[in-house]
Amino acid sequence: MWRRLPLANGYGGSLEEIGPYGIRVMQALLDRLVPLLLQQLIRDYDNWVQQKCEFSS
Repeated sequence: MWRRLPLANGYGGSLEEIGPYGIRVMQALLDRLVPLLLQQLIRDYDNWVQQKCEFSS
Protein backbone atom coordinates (compact mmCIF):
# COMPACT_ATOMS: atom_id res chain seq x y z
CA MET A 1 0.00 0.00 0.00
CA TRP A 2 2.75 2.50 0.91
CA ARG A 3 5.18 3.11 -1.91
CA ARG A 4 8.84 3.66 -1.16
CA LEU A 5 10.29 7.14 -1.66
CA PRO A 6 13.95 8.00 -2.26
CA LEU A 7 15.38 10.44 0.26
CA ALA A 8 18.37 12.77 0.06
CA ASN A 9 20.49 10.49 2.24
CA GLY A 10 19.79 7.53 -0.04
CA TYR A 11 17.45 5.75 2.37
CA GLY A 12 14.16 4.86 0.75
CA GLY A 13 11.43 5.06 3.34
CA SER A 14 7.73 4.52 3.02
CA LEU A 15 5.22 7.34 3.41
CA GLU A 16 4.16 5.69 6.63
CA GLU A 17 7.72 5.98 8.01
CA ILE A 18 8.31 9.50 6.69
CA GLY A 19 4.90 10.92 7.63
CA PRO A 20 5.33 11.48 11.38
CA TYR A 21 8.85 12.87 10.90
CA GLY A 22 7.68 15.19 8.13
CA ILE A 23 4.83 16.46 10.28
CA ARG A 24 7.26 17.30 13.10
CA VAL A 25 9.61 19.08 10.69
CA MET A 26 6.78 21.11 9.17
CA GLN A 27 5.44 22.01 12.62
CA ALA A 28 8.88 23.19 13.75
CA LEU A 29 9.22 25.31 10.60
CA LEU A 30 5.79 26.84 11.08
CA ASP A 31 6.46 27.50 14.77
CA ARG A 32 9.49 29.57 13.77
CA LEU A 33 8.44 31.09 10.45
CA VAL A 34 4.93 32.32 11.29
CA PRO A 35 6.12 34.62 14.11
CA LEU A 36 8.91 35.93 11.84
CA LEU A 37 6.39 36.63 9.10
CA LEU A 38 4.11 38.48 11.51
CA GLN A 39 7.02 40.58 12.81
CA GLN A 40 7.99 41.50 9.26
CA LEU A 41 4.40 42.42 8.41
CA ILE A 42 4.25 44.72 11.45
CA ARG A 43 7.55 46.38 10.49
CA ASP A 44 6.42 46.85 6.91
CA TYR A 45 3.10 48.31 8.04
CA ASP A 46 4.83 50.71 10.44
CA ASN A 47 7.14 51.86 7.63
CA TRP A 48 4.18 52.31 5.31
CA VAL A 49 2.30 54.39 7.91
CA GLN A 50 5.36 56.58 8.48
CA GLN A 51 5.72 57.18 4.74
CA LYS A 52 2.04 58.10 4.48
CA CYS A 53 2.42 60.57 7.36
CA GLU A 54 5.49 62.16 5.72
CA PHE A 55 3.69 62.60 2.40
CA SER A 56 0.59 64.10 3.98
CA SER A 57 2.52 66.70 6.07
